[in-house]
Amino acid sequence: MTLRDLLSICTFKKTFNELYKSYFKGSLKNDEIQKLDVRYYKFFEYLKSLPENKTSSDKIYVTHTSGEDFVIDVCFLDKHKDELFALDFVDWDDIIDLEVYRTFQISNEECLAHILHEITFWGFDRETFEKQKKILRDSIDESER
Repeated sequence: MTLRDLLSICTFKKTFNELYKSYFKGSLKNDEIQKLDVRYYKFFEYLKSLPENKTSSDKIYVTHTSGEDFVIDVCFLDKHKDELFALDFVDWDDIIDLEVYRTFQISNEECLAHILHEITFWGFDRETFEKQKKILRDSIDESER
C-alpha cells in the first residue's frame, strides 16, 4: 500500500483524530486545534492531488522503539543503500507513491497520522518547506567550513 492509497482509503476525520490523540491532546487550546484541523485537511487534500510518481523502489518505513517509551518513528528507506533516513525533508512529490512498510501492527489511520505529522514537521506548504530546507542546508554548509 502506498501513501496515496492510504490517503484514498482513510477518512480525514479518523486520521485527524489519531493525530490529535498522538500529538496534540492536552497541549493546545480548542481554537489552535481547529486551525490545525484546517491546515491538515488542506494538506491531506493537496497530497491527494499530486501527480503520479511511481519511479522509485524506496519506501516509507514505519517502525517503533522498544522498551518502556513506545515511540513511533517514520523514516525514508533507501532501497539501494539499504539505509534509513529522515523523511521530513524528502519532497512530497517523491514520496506520494512510495510503498508504506510497517514493522508492526498499526491501523491505516494511525499510520497515516504519523506520516502526516512527520512530513509536515517543517510546514504545510511548499514555500515554508523549501525555506526550512535551505536554512538547514546553509547551516550544514557553514558548520563544514
